Amino acid sequence: MIILCRRHLDHLGFRGSPRAIRRLSRALGDEGETIEALVRLIEADHSARPPLAGGCPPAAREMLEVARSIEVARSAPAPLLMGRHLLALGVEPGPIIGRWLEAAYQAQLDEAFEDLEGALAWVRERLESGADPGEGDD
Repeated sequence: MIILCRRHLDHLGFRGSPRAIRRLSRALGDEGETIEALVRLIEADHSARPPLAGGCPPAAREMLEVARSIEVARSAPAPLLMGRHLLALGVEPGPIIGRWLEAAYQAQLDEAFEDLEGALAWVRERLESGADPGEGDD
């Protein structure tokens, strides 16, 4: 619930970005919450401010619509890439696997790829260039 309170004004700066919704969904999911729960809190907060009209603010409704359209309203997006994929590409077992997985997940949230084939190509490109996980993705 704390994360919902902390993020209950996020709709004020929302500009319709699926990328922003994916990142918000992950942040909420890390704390066991969802975009649906956040929008319910936003609506309750907005409705408790007389004499202003109640209901759900348009930007919050849009956030929920985008989240539903990309299937992250009830949970964060699942990572496409798994450790077994990295091992198959020749990445050595160890902590580097976790760093690659986190870098790939961040790239996925940033829409660098949208399927497993794209994720594998993303990693291959970086492996071939000798890059460290997350390097050059600013």
